[in-house]
Amino acid sequence: MTSTLLLVAVGVLVVANGFFVASEFALVRARRSRLERLAEDGAARASLVLRQLDRIDEYLAACQLGITMASLGIGFLGEPAIASLLEEPLGSVVGHTVAVAIAIAIAYLVVTAAHITVGEQVPKIYSIVHPEATARFAARPLHLFLLVSKPLTWLLNSASNALLRLVGVSPTDFHEGPQSEQEIRHLISESATGGVLEATEAQMIHGVFELHDREA
Repeated sequence: MTSTLLLVAVGVLVVANGFFVASEFALVRARRSRLERLAEDGAARASLVLRQLDRIDEYLAACQLGITMASLGIGFLGEPAIASLLEEPLGSVVGHTVAVAIAIAIAYLVVTAAHITVGEQVPKIYSIVHPEATARFAARPLHLFLLVSKPLTWLLNSASNALLRLVGVSPTDFHEGPQSEQEIRHLISESATGGVLEATEAQMIHGVFELHDREA
């Protein structure tokens, strides 16, 4: 029964780790302009995400705190929970000492695989592909977590900002700024390649940037 409860706890921690990973990447990748349009259209929690972007350093610190806590919990509980289930059946085949070593190795691989796939890769890739939707989905739970962990998050955020300033980086440097002409051109080309824009539409928009160089 104890092993079963530990496995359930590990599963919850893996999902929690994935939640914080997805939240972090969604906040970094989400575009303010898209969220503003969604908020104007009345989309749920778009306004909350916009407020979170205004305090993105605090929310990223909360995400990192959640990821660290979940990861430590997974490592602490996962290996003994799985190993204890494998030791007895393996012991009847290869002996107790060897069984313990094999069970630990298998448990380590299983926990690592679950952590990387469910807790890291899948939520990360999904949030990169759908940043605004993911940010809106995670907005309220992440806000509640920030409120609960506010003192510790504040300390971690302050320490991170101090270290950034020591290496000559402003904590606000990663905030989304205005797009340059080259960046806009690149986005247009990507949209045309992906089928979002017709080739003629992309050509017309590119032409706007060249209009001031042409004589009429």
